[in-house]
Parts: sequence; C-alpha cells; structure tokens
Amino acid sequence: MNWPKVFGFLTSILSRHATRVNMPASMQSPDHDTISVHTEDGVLTGRPDAVREAMASLERRRELRKRWPQTAGGDIDTRRAMAALAQSFPTLRGADGVEPWDVDRFLSWLCGPAPSHGALHAGRFVLGVWNRTTDWCEATRGLGLEGGELLSRLDLVDAVGTWDDEHRAACWRWMEGPFWP
Repeated sequence: MNWPKVFGFLTSILSRHATRVNMPASMQSPDHDTISVHTEDGVLTGRPDAVREAMASLERRRELRKRWPQTAGGDIDTRRAMAALAQSFPTLRGADGVEPWDVDRFLSWLCGPAPSHGALHAGRFVLGVWNRTTDWCEATRGLGLEGGELLSRLDLVDAVGTWDDEHRAACWRWMEGPFWP
C-alpha cells in the first residue's frame, strides 16, 4: 500500500471537512492541534492523526456493511441479509428456510436428517446472528420438532475446527462486517 498517497487522501478529506477548535492555550498540547470533523455519524474531535484513523475506520465499516443487501433507504434488509449469510455457508445452500429467510422452516430443516456436523455448526451460527438470546432447543419444542437438542449454543472453537476454508470464510465475512436483525 502506498501510505504517502493514503495519508495525502485522508488529509485532503480532513481539509474539506475539519475545522480547527479554538481551545484555551492551557488546554492545548504544545505539540499538536485538536480538530473536529463533522461526519454523518457525529462529530470526531481529537489530534489530527487520531481523527484520520477514526474516519478511516468508520469508512471501512460502512464499506463492509455494503456487502449485505440494503433497503432503498440504505439500511440493511435483515431478511435478505440473513438469506445471504446462510447461503454463504456451502452446507446451507439450498436448505429449506434460507431463501426466502424463514426461521421456522430453517429450524425444521436443521432438525431433519439432512444436516452434517458442519451444517449444524453453520446453522447454529446463523441462528445466533438472527437472535442470540433465543433458546433454539426450546423453540424447536414449541414448534413440535424432534431433534432440536442438536441446536445448542454454537461452540465456535469446535465449529472452526470442523469447517473447511469456505465455511470459515463465511463466518469471518460476517465477523468483519456484522449486522444484527
């Protein structure tokens, strides 16, 4: 990466969006100025290098969130995003309840004879994103499904040890740019 160009780009952004804060001399550090930058997320105030770093982090997070389906208003479309997340796991592609996203049908599929150990881990992961506080074993009993005892909380260490590269990449893709319905 060409850091001088990156630094120059960020400096140009800051020069367009930053205003110097007039603070009493007693509150200023002698070796740097403090700036405030108004962004769509609020106001960032601090040393120029810290503000540049925070702005770059916010921009990266915005870009990562764009990987998930969006509504016309720019928010994440949670049902479509859940379908995209589930489909990113090879063992969940084509599973009932994935497209369109329907958690009850997905639970029924997970409780059926089809899922492998890796698919159960992937299913637990997806269910955890959908609602991390739900007791999915209890939910399956409420739906009259047998086999729900397999849907205990995800053990991520076991899952990562079981999954192939494509499954681990699907998990990482969400971790890198998460959304919550």
